[in-house]
Amino acid sequence: MGYCYDLTDTPPYGPWMDAFGDYQPEADLPSPPAAFARSEAPHVITTRSRLFDGVRHFVATLAEHRPLVMLLEDLHWADPESLDLLRVISREATSQALLVLATFRGDELASNHPLYRLLPVLEREVGARRLELRRLHQGALHDLVVARYNLTEANSARLVTYLYAEASGNPFFTQQLLRALEEGKVLRPLGNRWVLGDLEHARVPSLLREVIDGRLLRLNEEGDGCGSPWA
Repeated sequence: MGYCYDLTDTPPYGPWMDAFGDYQPEADLPSPPAAFARSEAPHVITTRSRLFDGVRHFVATLAEHRPLVMLLEDLHWADPESLDLLRVISREATSQALLVLATFRGDELASNHPLYRLLPVLEREVGARRLELRRLHQGALHDLVVARYNLTEANSARLVTYLYAEASGNPFFTQQLLRALEEGKVLRPLGNRWVLGDLEHARVPSLLREVIDGRLLRLNEEGDGCGSPWA
């Protein structure tokens, strides 16, 4: 597993460094490419072609021993070099016991983003499939609330209405709102049931403020001119 992070300057091959740096080879498995081993990476200088060949050989050898799943998270923050390597490894997956999974936020991809241009290439070259995680509709929110909280039907309906109005079905925002309601004791257990207090003055969680402000800041940097809704 490798991760991308919301940094101003993403290091080259960041998610691959993350994934291979934590890899611990067993007796019958190969060592990671030298350029990506945490103990060696700062000292290894290699050409792009040799680096790519090293990763291809490493992944192919692993996949020969046992089925391999590679997960690369948050590729909307990936550096261009990481995306180039993803294209190379994805080509290998069609002939190996290899599954490559990559996650990204579609609303973070502008038309000039390298991943925006890479996605149709991957679909054409290797038959990649894009699975879109859609927003939760009110029926799904109701199922979530009923499964987690033993509320009265009236309070369940009130909570679902609040969640949908505030989060519009965004799963991450929904979870953060529920956590904030619990921490603020607006939503709390009482005996073998849960009770729901006044939602009118419930506060927006600070994490959501930060996430939304961060997205608006990126829009401002692209010339959109929006300001923060929390100002």
